[in-house]
Amino acid sequence: MTSSIEALVLQLLTAINTIAGLPLPERPPQVVFVSHSYLEAQACDRPCQVLGWFPPGRVVYLDERLDPQNDVWGRSILLHELVHYLQQEEGTFSETATCEAWMKREAEAYEIQYRWLVAQRVSPSLLRRIRRPFLRIGCRE
Repeated sequence: MTSSIEALVLQLLTAINTIAGLPLPERPPQVVFVSHSYLEAQACDRPCQVLGWFPPGRVVYLDERLDPQNDVWGRSILLHELVHYLQQEEGTFSETATCEAWMKREAEAYEIQYRWLVAQRVSPSLLRRIRRPFLRIGCRE
């Protein structure tokens, strides 16, 4: 991870702490840029619109097409995945095996991402990109 990405990660972790009170970790995760097909295979197991993925551990995977250092949308995707890292570190959603727990975990990450984007004064159309996909997801348990 380059020092500029490391600095951005620390900045976003601090923003998450300020927005939601999630404690800062002892050490930040590594950020690895991968192909979209890799993300689809790992996160979705089928074609999907995934742009970031955080499996348990210490690595956040981002679509290599994103530019979080220069693009606010890319930064927001990284921030979203960093929320999941902090959730793991805090043990907030240790029971992510159920759909309901997964939904709560995602809802928190989307809410923090949304609030961060509002603070960045982005356009309303960009804000709608956050809410729309998540609202279509539901549990069938």
